[in-house]
Amino acid sequence: MTAPNTATTAATAVAPTAESPTARAVRPDRVSRRTELAVLAAILVLALAVHLYNLGDFPDTILADEADNAQDALRITYGLTPENGVFGLDWTGQPALSAYILAAFIYLFGFTSFVIRFPTALISVLALVPFFFLLRRQFSLVASSLATLLLASLVWYLNFSRSAWNNIHVCFYMLGAMACLMLALDAISSPAPNSRVKWLYFAAVGAFCALGLNAYPSGRAIVLGIALFFPVALWFYRRRWKELLAGYAVLGLATLVLILPLATYVLGRWEAYTGRSNVVALTGSPEFKADPAGTFLQQLSRNVRGLWDGSVNNTAQYTPVGEPQLDTVTAVLVLAGMLLSLLLPSVRRRPETWLWWSMLLVAWFATQVLTVGTPNGARGIGYMPTLVYFAAVSLDAALGLFKRTPLWARRSAAAGAAVLLVDVAAWNVSQYAEWQSKPRTRQDRYLYITAAEFPAWTARVKELAAGKQNIINVGGWRDLYPIEDIQNPQSPAVAPTPQPAP
Repeated sequence: MTAPNTATTAATAVAPTAESPTARAVRPDRVSRRTELAVLAAILVLALAVHLYNLGDFPDTILADEADNAQDALRITYGLTPENGVFGLDWTGQPALSAYILAAFIYLFGFTSFVIRFPTALISVLALVPFFFLLRRQFSLVASSLATLLLASLVWYLNFSRSAWNNIHVCFYMLGAMACLMLALDAISSPAPNSRVKWLYFAAVGAFCALGLNAYPSGRAIVLGIALFFPVALWFYRRRWKELLAGYAVLGLATLVLILPLATYVLGRWEAYTGRSNVVALTGSPEFKADPAGTFLQQLSRNVRGLWDGSVNNTAQYTPVGEPQLDTVTAVLVLAGMLLSLLLPSVRRRPETWLWWSMLLVAWFATQVLTVGTPNGARGIGYMPTLVYFAAVSLDAALGLFKRTPLWARRSAAAGAAVLLVDVAAWNVSQYAEWQSKPRTRQDRYLYITAAEFPAWTARVKELAAGKQNIINVGGWRDLYPIEDIQNPQSPAVAPTPQPAP
């Protein structure tokens, strides 16, 4: 996913013209590939350590969605597979692929609180790889590395990376699609194009789009973002328009072929497939039906402000109530980066910039503006990397101010940026830990399975699976074994003595 080695700088990148019709990847500095990979490896190791540390016991409650997803996957290991298998729907009406991924980990490593969260933590770290290389197409190693570290540590991202939920998978699928698309565009604009490679890259984009369609509902925005980018790509690569059209045809065909088994099954069960989305659709709400224009404008206002204004955030399970979704430093960098991406020719004239904008606008609008109860970090986690991209724009622009200064000044600026962003990353991790340690947060996470009753719950769901009986969701479990005092987060759950599964 890396860009070709050339001494061309981002500052000298020009808009496409009749003589220069394409905008191929550039290396913004002369850093060796070995150094680049070493820095990325260090970031991945650090991120993996943070995302996996005490994963099974912190947070110390298993949310209803986590528990129900885990039980669904466990039942697959007992042969209770969904109708149509991996191309069917799980018991929530979502595509079953994510349940099969989790089931594989449960089959290999057992059914524990750590294992059910492990696939999510792992894929959240893997998503940093395409993110880093996408940034390196445009920005210096310092800016790209610090932005990648920032993404890994944000409270919003960290929260869902440590949860047995499949929504953060969307980040990996989206970034994979974006990286493969840019590599495909590089291939068609190469002076000596390799026809086999470019078609493989376009097909890989289709594969990631299909994965998005088989994932959490917000993953459907990936294929829409890729489609929205097409007119932009046609402008930048207009002298290769025939190859671009053919490439998008390959992309579309790959998506269709890979999604066809699910699509043919879903067509007969459309209400089940769209049921979850319909429940939260803005157009179905009483407020929208009474005042469509006013409700839409209110939604737009709330979700524009949510990143910076904590007063509109009240989804306690997903982000701290009353706090913005981004910390102050990141929020400033993101806002400045959005403006700079429109003003700086070296950024505005790059096709990647508009691919990031396409993904942000489609995912944000579809999951936040067009749904009720927003801002909602769970639905919107897929577009978080696009926000951090704009933080990278700001970082790179700030460091670029020292481009013509003596070496000591450039190194001092890079060191200062590193100290600031590492401090922000550490602060975000500490904020996440503090937030999840508060008694109020545990209260806000209700419904849940407590750590104390997890063994008893595990024994019961295994017993039901082994006996081919119906599931017991967390709501049903709570009805049978209520927590004595919900207002006291430390009170024990009334749970049966664990019994060995048959």
